[in-house]
Amino acid sequence: MKVKIGYTSKIEETKIADSNMEVKDFADFDVKPVVTLKDILNIREVVKKIYISHEVKKYIVNIVNATRHPKKYGLKEARLISCGASPRASINIAFSARATALMAGRVYVTPDDVRSVAFPVLRHRLILSYEGKAAETITDDLIDAIIKIVPVM
Repeated sequence: MKVKIGYTSKIEETKIADSNMEVKDFADFDVKPVVTLKDILNIREVVKKIYISHEVKKYIVNIVNATRHPKKYGLKEARLISCGASPRASINIAFSARATALMAGRVYVTPDDVRSVAFPVLRHRLILSYEGKAAETITDDLIDAIIKIVPVM
């Protein structure tokens, strides 16, 4: 995933720099684990059990397919994409959507779960064409356009 994280303010950055310049040892951070490796592995197994319908799976595949064949889906900006996402994108959208459903307290995936994870999963997987780079295209805009034209099954 490629998650966007903005810059800190000058005041926040000064505090960060100051606190890191005073640290003499890692123990000074007083970091305490909140989960164990076993907890993480157990959660991963639970995520795999979250139900994802055939229709939602098709929706995921169609979104990813639209990154590779944008003209077929009527994407006006098709010329801006040189290379779309691989099948690994479908796998990661499905897994991330399942995790999102679990965090929402559900045992099933919705199209909203898919849309919410499409951006971080696809953001670094779209390769812009020369024209796309020259136009300073933002991949999020392309992903948004794809999500708008791909119907939920």
